[in-house]
Amino acid sequence: MKVLEIGGHTGFQAAILAAWGCQVLSLDIDVPCGGRQYFDVMQYDGLHLPVADAALDAIYSSHMLYYELDTPEFFAELRRVLKPAGLAIHIMPTSVWRVATCLTYYPYAVKRALVYLAQLAEETSQFAVTANPNTAAVGAAATRIKWWRRLFAGPLGPAPSAWAEFLSWRRTELKRLFTREAFEIIDVCPLRIFYTGYGLFSNSLPFGVRRLLSGVLGSASAAYITRRATGE
Repeated sequence: MKVLEIGGHTGFQAAILAAWGCQVLSLDIDVPCGGRQYFDVMQYDGLHLPVADAALDAIYSSHMLYYELDTPEFFAELRRVLKPAGLAIHIMPTSVWRVATCLTYYPYAVKRALVYLAQLAEETSQFAVTANPNTAAVGAAATRIKWWRRLFAGPLGPAPSAWAEFLSWRRTELKRLFTREAFEIIDVCPLRIFYTGYGLFSNSLPFGVRRLLSGVLGSASAAYITRRATGE
């Protein structure tokens, strides 16, 4: 299969697809310069796909489609490069992930605050000796302006708020979006794993426990398997 991955980052998932025998082109708007790279990921402008018309058997993305929900030109590009029988598979966070991440923001914020206070206590004496009073005043003003933003979890993508993400990530809304963009949904597959955006228990909750939690709390992500609508 000829597969396009959008949002490849380090190429970790592209390498798996290639190991399965797929011909893979992996794209991202921001390719990491340092660290381990698992697959050759090409940088692109985030909209125009460097692929010929009707050239692809499948398109795959993981946790990036929320950046393009309000970009009809992006979906037009997906339709252009897919073969008539091609599949577009998008893994998306669910509204369960959004709610859980908002709730775990507060213990995460407490943890971060304790670390910040410890660092602040260590650096205060040095700052008092070397800081420019004018610079300190500007920094204090900026803190007063922005402190309230720290009371709530922010959005993961370009949406104006976490609440807006919750609304737009609901299954009914995503089905409406795909229909509007001339894609039909073949299936929606919950990935049967629970996690949040802050990783509070990342080292202590094995996958088996996360699968059990997903059965109770809901899956944190789901795969939307789509294809071009009939007649497209």
